[in-house]
Amino acid sequence: MRNTIVLLAGLLTAVWLAGCSSPSVPAPSAGTAGPQGAQAEAVADQEFGLLAAGDWPGAWKLWTDSAKHVLSESAYVQLNTECQPRLGVPYVIWQAQRTGATTVLVRWTRGTARGSNAMLYQQGAWKFAPSAADLAAYRRGVSTLVTTLKAEKACR
Repeated sequence: MRNTIVLLAGLLTAVWLAGCSSPSVPAPSAGTAGPQGAQAEAVADQEFGLLAAGDWPGAWKLWTDSAKHVLSESAYVQLNTECQPRLGVPYVIWQAQRTGATTVLVRWTRGTARGSNAMLYQQGAWKFAPSAADLAAYRRGVSTLVTTLKAEKACR
């Protein structure tokens, strides 16, 4: 009986995940010029793949210009080298929703973590926008952030 319940729970989880993994990207309304939202999701997927694989320079290169001004590529690499997050755990985008002509909100899960990030269309390409909380943390400086994250056991 217990094996049947476990099998049934696994099957229901698989069906739920299959239904949730289909992104929901509404088409732009008639007369709305602008980039395709599906391209934003593809760039977000690329960003998350690079993060899960530990390619910090590659992930940073997909950031918005304003985010790059907050934290340099070398500082981002240093941060993730000194305070390495779990690698190999994939991000799963469960929704991508156009919120403006040049903005798509991407909602994701990674293990038990959930979050969202904006994708912005700038200078002919979709760019990843780190969250306001992440940018505020980056502004505190790498050494302070590493100390805080290690104390919170948020990294190795």
